Amino acid sequence: MNRWTRGLVIVVALVALAVVVVVVRQSPEPEAIATPTTVATVPTTVPTTPPTTPPPPDTAPPETAPPGPPVPHPAGPRYPNVVATATKPSVAVHDAPNGRFVVALTSPLPFSRMPVTFLVLDDPGTGWLHVALRTRPNGSTGWIQKTDVALTTNDWSIDIDVTAHWITVYKGADVWLEASVVTGTAYTPTPIGDFFLAEAVWEANKWGAHGPFTYGLSAHSEVLMTFDGGDGQIGIHGTNAPQLRGTDSSNGCIRLSNEDITRMAQNLPMGVPVHIHT
Repeated sequence: MNRWTRGLVIVVALVALAVVVVVVRQSPEPEAIATPTTVATVPTTVPTTPPTTPPPPDTAPPETAPPGPPVPHPAGPRYPNVVATATKPSVAVHDAPNGRFVVALTSPLPFSRMPVTFLVLDDPGTGWLHVALRTRPNGSTGWIQKTDVALTTNDWSIDIDVTAHWITVYKGADVWLEASVVTGTAYTPTPIGDFFLAEAVWEANKWGAHGPFTYGLSAHSEVLMTFDGGDGQIGIHGTNAPQLRGTDSSNGCIRLSNEDITRMAQNLPMGVPVHIHT
């Protein structure tokens, strides 16, 4: 091979190498998997104003359907009812008309700042009233002078079946509300008997253990002589654990859903009779 031919071969080889390099450089690279460029963050500030709706419970068990209503109790609705409300700072209670002095009940009440209320059992027309009292022992009655109170009437009544965990609210002879409730445990039972709505308060914390509203009954616990600064008074109130309805879980009080107790609070006056039975 002469010098000219050798040079031509070298030139052809260089050209072929250049073509290979260009082809390799233009070949597509494998497709890369995209990765997020931003990460979601959790707000670090807490609202300074309370929510308008309650937050859902974090670990509350699923709520089961409440049981059906029990067989109606023979007592049924009670109406009309006569209620006596104190008009003086103190109402003297006697054991009979013109009888022995028993106790003086001061008004207003320390818990609710409401006037003392009595459910009238009998008005013989003598100027004296036989009334149910809000004092211990449960079921206490006495006689008061008619001039110490103002009289009103209502057609409401409440029936509570602690065995069925069921409350029935009547307006006249009609059922106005039926609902499943929480009642007292075996160690702190709900007292049995005939009582009445004696006082009431709107709770400062409507999402708390008592819900938005509490009725104080004339009933008292038979085992707790004092409780939470009070005298063991039994109440009907809301709850922040509605999933417990239908169980024996309270210290003796009756717990309803917040919706039901709010509806009652907007309609029922003081002095409504409450019949609690098994």
